[in-house]
Amino acid sequence: MVRPIYFLCPPSFLLVVLTGCGVPYSEVGSRGSGGHSTNPIGNNQFEVTYLSNQSGGQPSNRMRELTLLRAAEVTLEYGFSHFVVEDELEDVQTKWRMRPTTTPIGGIGSSGSGISTGGTVGGIGIGSPTGGLGTTSGAGVISSSTPVPVSIPELTLRIRCYHGVPTAAYQGELYDAARLRTILAVQYDIDIGRESKPARPPPTIQVIE
Repeated sequence: MVRPIYFLCPPSFLLVVLTGCGVPYSEVGSRGSGGHSTNPIGNNQFEVTYLSNQSGGQPSNRMRELTLLRAAEVTLEYGFSHFVVEDELEDVQTKWRMRPTTTPIGGIGSSGSGISTGGTVGGIGIGSPTGGLGTTSGAGVISSSTPVPVSIPELTLRIRCYHGVPTAAYQGELYDAARLRTILAVQYDIDIGRESKPARPPPTIQVIE
């Protein structure tokens, strides 16, 4: 039996738009910054992964909906019209980031603790009767950076693409790719281009049993 077509989850959108910052809509950067990536795993199957660029315990609603947007784009780019989310996998990547730290210096001694050698007329004097060896007025800081581990949430959607609404039974949520892409792009104010990219030929993957 064919399930109904789902397009989005409206109640979460307004909250996500206001609070879901820190999740860019772009390909994963060469230096490991956040973004999406796509991996063909079958003739009409893909894994669409989204990596955040901020630490956190789990993917946000915004992150999931941007992954759906990318899944819709992939579906259309390969010449399909609909896709089913067959599986959803959450993961966490541990990355090292530099955290700036400051260390105060100076401020040795206290008022009235001057150190001196020799007499009041000659000799060598260090400090004075009214000041220590370095006072708090001459204090400063040393700036440095310390590497710290951070947990970066990652979300992967495994999708299966179709030409039209599938007539056979399927498992998962079915989406109209063109309609979903339009709704999410407008909702998040993302410029995906007025025209669709030329359709790519579906990946040819030989399954060896």
